[in-house]
Amino acid sequence: MVKRFSQLSNGMRVVTERVDHVATVSLGIWLNKGSRHENAAENGLFHFIEHTLFKGTPRFSARDIAEAVDGVGGILDAYTAREETCYSIKVRAVHLESTLALLADMLQHPTFDPHELSLERKVVLEEIKMGEDDPEDRVFELGIQRYWSDHAMGRPILGPVENVKRFDHDEVAAFHGRFYRTQDMVVAAAGDLDHDQLCRLCETLFPVSDRPPADIVESPPEVRGFQAYHTDDRLEQVSFTLFTHGFSQRDPRRHALNLLSVALGGGMSSRLFQSIREQRGLAYSVGCYTVPYADCGYFNLYGACSPENYQTVLSLCFDEIERVQQDGLDAGELRRAKEQVIGSLLMGYESTYNRATSLARALMVHGEIYEPEKWVALIESVEADAVRDAARYAFHPDKRALAGLGAASGRPDDGFLAGRGFHDTPILIPH
Repeated sequence: MVKRFSQLSNGMRVVTERVDHVATVSLGIWLNKGSRHENAAENGLFHFIEHTLFKGTPRFSARDIAEAVDGVGGILDAYTAREETCYSIKVRAVHLESTLALLADMLQHPTFDPHELSLERKVVLEEIKMGEDDPEDRVFELGIQRYWSDHAMGRPILGPVENVKRFDHDEVAAFHGRFYRTQDMVVAAAGDLDHDQLCRLCETLFPVSDRPPADIVESPPEVRGFQAYHTDDRLEQVSFTLFTHGFSQRDPRRHALNLLSVALGGGMSSRLFQSIREQRGLAYSVGCYTVPYADCGYFNLYGACSPENYQTVLSLCFDEIERVQQDGLDAGELRRAKEQVIGSLLMGYESTYNRATSLARALMVHGEIYEPEKWVALIESVEADAVRDAARYAFHPDKRALAGLGAASGRPDDGFLAGRGFHDTPILIPH
């Protein structure tokens, strides 16, 4: 396996890993911009453009694009996140040049035809409705918006309905012109490829962007602790999400917090799964995870249960939080958590798409080529004291934010929450 990196004259950065035992290539073009780089009026534009780049160019119609990819047995996909946007292809190596040319045309020369925009607008609005119909998605969005207050990081990636309904050709085209610059793109690929040939293709297919960079001032969001209960008597369960403070992608303490999340709620042997589901049968879904960003991060504990069990489930969650704050993890838990994280990392690395993704993110965040051996060593080096310290930092009462969504009968007692460190005025939000 050979990894290589090149900085091209058009400003693009290209990082690759040759994998000799496969006959395909996974390639992505990452734009190091996402929904956090939108203002309130623009919120949703990165995601909307991600959809509409598939709708045609002067050379190819939307159907042409679909048939061209299907015709070579390929996979064309895209996603929008808070700090990045990605367009990816996976094809047999022999078809890399033609599909990369298609992707280059899509990214650089979209027509943004008003009729196609109108059709795709309906699709995005349906996507928003789909999220609103999912209680777990809904309570997450309600929670993170309040947790990060008015900061762009707290806004929905898909944007509000009123924005999506307003986006027109001129606004979409102008936004695309500001952000889709070769200087802000990372090309990462893994599989059966030649690095030098890929670099030549990228220089040919992507002329240097002559537009100035967008004027953006980034600052981390301020954490806002709260407790809120959103009532919806149509729901059979209460879905809840607890946000606490996390670490950024550049903070070495994030590894300890990640191990904590795995031991606390990341698998069938985790404390929350065993205590709440296996031993008491109070919930089907309960767990936790961490999300690091460039300058901030969060720890999320989530679950869903019957309204009559909500307060009990919360109490069990807080019991485990208090235990890890006081005592940390025992040696067996820490070993299992490390094996889970390392095993997941290495199994994921068996996918060429995951290899390309890891290369791109390491380059964008850390400015270096991804080496799994380095990350394994960092995980192995985490000691029990570091995990306990991470728990004490993350679960400090001032940093906790709890949002519940369900029938009014499930709302926990104010005194119960005050006894668990929620001293602010409870927020009751009717449907």
